[in-house]
Amino acid sequence: MSEDIQSLFRKHDAFYEVAPYYVAVRAQRLHSGFDIDVYAVRSEPGAPFMPPSDEYARGSGVLATVATHALQDAAGSCCVETFWFPSTVTFGLRGHAGEPAAMFRIRIATSSLARPAGDAEGRALAAVERELNALGIARR
Repeated sequence: MSEDIQSLFRKHDAFYEVAPYYVAVRAQRLHSGFDIDVYAVRSEPGAPFMPPSDEYARGSGVLATVATHALQDAAGSCCVETFWFPSTVTFGLRGHAGEPAAMFRIRIATSSLARPAGDAEGRALAAVERELNALGIARR
């Protein structure tokens, strides 16, 4: 991966968190997969809340590629979606209390509401985490 994109993620202290993703099926909660939220914090105290749009677009494009690779690794046995939030600011993150952050989400979910998350979703999650770590983005 290019040093340029790694320095962009370092500049914004990028990190990710993983949370279970649930869906409601026949009045029950079904563990359907995982949400991987990638955050990038403001680079310096006087900077705007959001990274410049070109930086957000460049970083998000790389993260979308990470999601595409995970989908290919899963060989169609699960779904991988990406969610861009170019105008949303997040506050109150652990380790960055009070600092604004930008967010990008990768969702890994079962391809059928008839079954809970399993090995395919776990493999896709592991693939995403490997690529994020290679980019210098750590899990918190």
